[in-house]
Amino acid sequence: MVTFIIALIAIIIIFIIMFAMITYFMPISLWIEALSAGVPVPLVALFTMRLRRVDPYIIIRNYIKAKKGGVDVSTDQLETHYLAGGNVSRVVNAMIRADRAGYYLTFERACAIDLAGESALSDKERGIWKYFEEG
Repeated sequence: MVTFIIALIAIIIIFIIMFAMITYFMPISLWIEALSAGVPVPLVALFTMRLRRVDPYIIIRNYIKAKKGGVDVSTDQLETHYLAGGNVSRVVNAMIRADRAGYYLTFERACAIDLAGESALSDKERGIWKYFEEG
């Protein structure tokens, strides 16, 4: 009887550890958030983001913001910019602002400007730098 209780407690502890690991690698709440926003994201994509050491919360929330703002961008593009050391939120905000202002700004150009920083911009590019400013 005692071994049965010890085995039952061990199984419960293993179940709790497994549940914690699954919820860490597959953030279900983030998946539901994306689904409710009308931006379906596969659970496998969230899992692979964790494996690549990409913060899925940054990527998915900015992906939702981009889709709601009318910007055509993929999670792969956002992940690439994140891994390159760029500020994903700043790029998405700049693209939304540029789109609303009637300025055509590609994702690649926005990423290049973000990674280069203001000091590396030409005079023409300085004019669109205002879209990257916070606020």
